[in-house]
Amino acid sequence: KEVFIHFAGVNSAFYIWINGVKVGYSEGSKTPAEFNITNHIKKGKNTLMLQVIRWSDGTYLEDQDFWRLSGIERDVFLYAQPKVALRDFFVKTNLSKDLKTSDFNIDIDIRNYNNSDSKIKVRSKLYDDKSQLIQTFDKDIDVKSLSILKANLNEEILEPILWSAEQPNLYYLTTTLIQDGKETQAIGQQIGFRRIELDGGQVLVNNQPILFKGVNRHEHDEFTGHVVSNESMLRDIEIMKQNNINAVRTSHYPNDPHWYELCNKYGIYVIDEANVESHGFGYEKENTPAFKPEFDAMHMDRWVRMVERDKNHPSIIMWSLGNEAGDGPIFVKGYDWLKDYDKSRLVFYERTSDRIDLKKMGINLKPHTDFLGWMYKTMNELRREYLGRFPYRPFIWAEYSHAMGNSNGNIADLWEMVYKERQMQGGFIWDFVDQGLADYTKDGKKYWKYGGDFSPSTYHNDTNFCMNGLVNTDRTFHPAMAEIKKVYQNVRFSLQKSVRSISVKLDNQYFFTDLNEFDFEYELLKDGEVVENGSFDIDLRPQSSKSIDIPVSKNLLNEIQIKGYVQKLHDYHLNMYGFLSNSKNLIPSGHLILNEQLVIQESRVGNKLSNSSKSLNVDLNNDLIKIYNEKVAFVFNKSSGEMDSYTVKGREFIDKAPYLNFWRAPIDNDYGNQLPVRSKEWKVASNKRNLKSFNHEILGNNVKVSVQYELANIKSLYTTTFLINPEGEVKISNEFRYNGRLVDAEIPRFGMNLQIPNNYSNVSWYGRGPHENYIDRKDSAFMGIYESSVGELGFDYSRPQENGYRTGTKWLELKDNNGVGIKILGDPYISFSAHYNTIEDFDDGLRENKPGEKASPRSRIIKKQRKPVDITKRDFISLNIDLKQMGIGGDNSWGARPLLKYLIQPGNLKYSFTIKPIY
Repeated sequence: KEVFIHFAGVNSAFYIWINGVKVGYSEGSKTPAEFNITNHIKKGKNTLMLQVIRWSDGTYLEDQDFWRLSGIERDVFLYAQPKVALRDFFVKTNLSKDLKTSDFNIDIDIRNYNNSDSKIKVRSKLYDDKSQLIQTFDKDIDVKSLSILKANLNEEILEPILWSAEQPNLYYLTTTLIQDGKETQAIGQQIGFRRIELDGGQVLVNNQPILFKGVNRHEHDEFTGHVVSNESMLRDIEIMKQNNINAVRTSHYPNDPHWYELCNKYGIYVIDEANVESHGFGYEKENTPAFKPEFDAMHMDRWVRMVERDKNHPSIIMWSLGNEAGDGPIFVKGYDWLKDYDKSRLVFYERTSDRIDLKKMGINLKPHTDFLGWMYKTMNELRREYLGRFPYRPFIWAEYSHAMGNSNGNIADLWEMVYKERQMQGGFIWDFVDQGLADYTKDGKKYWKYGGDFSPSTYHNDTNFCMNGLVNTDRTFHPAMAEIKKVYQNVRFSLQKSVRSISVKLDNQYFFTDLNEFDFEYELLKDGEVVENGSFDIDLRPQSSKSIDIPVSKNLLNEIQIKGYVQKLHDYHLNMYGFLSNSKNLIPSGHLILNEQLVIQESRVGNKLSNSSKSLNVDLNNDLIKIYNEKVAFVFNKSSGEMDSYTVKGREFIDKAPYLNFWRAPIDNDYGNQLPVRSKEWKVASNKRNLKSFNHEILGNNVKVSVQYELANIKSLYTTTFLINPEGEVKISNEFRYNGRLVDAEIPRFGMNLQIPNNYSNVSWYGRGPHENYIDRKDSAFMGIYESSVGELGFDYSRPQENGYRTGTKWLELKDNNGVGIKILGDPYISFSAHYNTIEDFDDGLRENKPGEKASPRSRIIKKQRKPVDITKRDFISLNIDLKQMGIGGDNSWGARPLLKYLIQPGNLKYSFTIKPIY
């Protein structure tokens, strides 16, 4: 027999010796290398030796944003073949336009290692997913000695069951060689019938203009780096399927071969990307390897090896020529070769000369991508540069919604544009998993290291710029995953106008799935509490709509329609849920796949202090004013204007007085767009406040305290009033009158911060939840009543930053284990967060840079709090009670800001809230 050794992936290059004899060399870290070692081995013990080279000339084309790790990254194995062997095959399924029949072609390479001619039979059998034989192909072949013969088997398959990510129906093909009546070799392959084409400016799969609800995915493990196990790959697929992710771009290299088998089996659309990235050179003609002929063979070698390895996987519906590798004639050549060799798939390259920036560099080549996917293009940029200009090529973001730290804001807005614009077909979020490496503190707490943790700060590193995932390195979810699942879901729900019922329209946006695969339930909520619920079934074919009436009781319907619409005293929300009926493709039976909250009515009633027959006393001295009775006491410092104490029945509710706050701990996107520099005056504004006036007045049984400050650096005034009643309730109102002249300096947040004793750690609220949410990432956070603890409200991003926020809150309670505490009511809404740490604890400050450099996400982190484990828990609770906080953004992390509608521009602002004691 002929004996081969197979290296599935070695980074970056290697030499191989067998028994002291050099056998060969290979480079290209992410595609296999095989060596015929038949003439180098002997019976008994043999010696295999590798020299693995960390840096090679191939490294210039492997400049991806990931860890610089080297070594044997994938499987190494031996296998033997007969002297007449099937060396390769290419299965081509050419579906008819009506999808009813398919040509089934198998191109086979047979090699004869013998010195004599051979007669063999090739037999292929096609089985369905129930192992029933569908078709048999036989062919007798004469193979000349020491030659390679190309043979073809061809049949027509009638009524094939089609493969798609929604319905990944697979067949199985076996091919055997028969010589002298005996089977000498057998191989098998998953087969899927699907039709992929570009038609009318859209990508069609099985005649449907599918939407790519995708992610980019690096191969990464928290302990083994680039070595990923089969179990880890399966877990990634499971997460994707259970969160409505239907597509993966193998950024930025061909993945482990087992990955494609899982995508075939469970249903994931794949853009298979070549291991070609050279962005370190730049993209100018004179710099990029794409214009250097000495790199041409290297480019082509990587494209050919990727395609030859992966060509039989039905999940791969597109080839990608690489990532951020400039553009040049070799990419045109590669595109042409691929289109000729594999006519069943599309070919993509993001950085073609269709891009305006490359045209400005004088690069203008013939079109060589089947669709456009300019990464991180904003909606406004797409309106200017794409819409109406490329009628025959669709747009699919190769990368978008950069998930670095607390991010993925305005993802719902992006998808509203996708649904509106016919030629926009989705995109691939950057990216799926944080690329951290696990380590432990001395007391056993796990954390993830990133750039700069393995070398002195004088060495170049990218800090946390590889921590861009929707999931942590251990595959636990970031809060944004809930939003992605919601935005990526394939059914839309909308209320229909009706005077006699609550009618809901369901739009089935699946392309190949009927809604009879789901069990539907609904809940009707009044002020956050479920008052009625039920279930329903619906048969609704793909890409169709139907309205249903929700069977609400007549009394409740009358209350909503008669009382509600006139007075609007209550909130009414309708929650819709869709659960998978039967287990399918790693999604268990009963798993929630679809959900929506529909607003029937929102109350706009403000909060007032309770009426009380009791009275309050007022004591004055030089520095303090005390407002009290036998149950409650408020103490104000007249020289600072601050409320220093708030006690009810002897219990103190504040450790530090509430003050007006304009700042948040910068998120990674903030550093990218220079917010800490541009808006630095807002960070210190409250610290530079000067008391202008302090007054109090008695209003019946209540006492009103008014405090006015001037913000010296902003040159603006704000007034805070405290309206106190004898029951210990206080309504706090803030009015900010902006008179500054700041330029390009949005306000990160507008609210108050105070510190309360740490025993008030049990949290419940009526608002958006249960998970973290922001004004531009809240569609998945439904209005409801939720319970948590202060410790569970936050989220530990790999680099400490703003986290744990909740918006749309009507009331908030913080209580101790005895049920004593405070209730905060919005007027009508507040947003809040609560931590055992201050904002400053999460704030990295201004980044240090070399002279002339701008601060960016890759700039050096300067504080000691590089990781959540570096932050020490405080002995109090820092509570933020806000009107609002600006959005988090996420179009990119190196300049993009939140959408204009999610910013807080300098101007007049006011809001109020009420604190009531619970005892």
